[in-house]
Amino acid sequence: MTTEAQIKANQENAKKSTGPTSIEGKKRSSMNAFTHGILSNIKALPGEDENFMQNLRDDILATYQPQDAMERCLVDRIYIAIIRQVRLCEAEAAKLKMSMRPEILAESLSQILHHSTIRRFKADDLSDEMEFNYQYYLAVTKELEPYELEDKLPSLSVIETTMPKTFSLLKRKAKQFEVVWENFREDLNQVMKALREIKKEAGNHIASTSDIHVAHSLLEDMRVIHRIPHGVDITLMTRYQVQLDNDLYRAMNALQKYRDNKAKLIEGEIVIDTEAAEVAA
Repeated sequence: MTTEAQIKANQENAKKSTGPTSIEGKKRSSMNAFTHGILSNIKALPGEDENFMQNLRDDILATYQPQDAMERCLVDRIYIAIIRQVRLCEAEAAKLKMSMRPEILAESLSQILHHSTIRRFKADDLSDEMEFNYQYYLAVTKELEPYELEDKLPSLSVIETTMPKTFSLLKRKAKQFEVVWENFREDLNQVMKALREIKKEAGNHIASTSDIHVAHSLLEDMRVIHRIPHGVDITLMTRYQVQLDNDLYRAMNALQKYRDNKAKLIEGEIVIDTEAAEVAA
């Protein structure tokens, strides 16, 4: 059983325990109750940065320093509104990143260029390799343009020095004909046949991929266009953004009004107490 001396000793010790004395210590102490509010139950979603959320939480606590249950609830609302703002920004970025995938860009270009529904652009159509091949065959047609290839044949030395892309394809033709290059170059009929095939293939390639070339030239501009939401996405995100802004501003205003009214109430109580004391005196 506690003796009267022990009770007095405990009372004296309690008087000495004044709590934290430093500014930082008092600030942390004033926020202890807040860890049991709604804020403490908000968990990071998969892929979210928990450290960022914790730092944001600490910054909001340090800014508003809630002093009672009502202030804690209102600061909870501020924190939740800001977290939702962050999530909206991340969702928008993820959506835009998805819209920049090659297959999505290809579909968008098909719609803009009114491409045939029978053959729509695919992701591979807009690859740099496809554009390289188009430019390569375009250069070949320009190299062969001066020659009718009916009975006039440029010498192999001219082809090698002034028509490098055509010469490379010509050597490839020799392999297709399964003829050793040394023998192939001596057979003018085979050379003429190969050059005609090369010219025809180059022309066909350009004709069949000219629309793809146009689409590729617009690819970078399409990426710029896809930096902002479109259609239903922009409508939904804009509405949600407005709602989040309203939630945030309402919570901030409610907290300010609550603090103002509380200050007025305390001030009123002090005035009443002072008047009562004067009457009693």
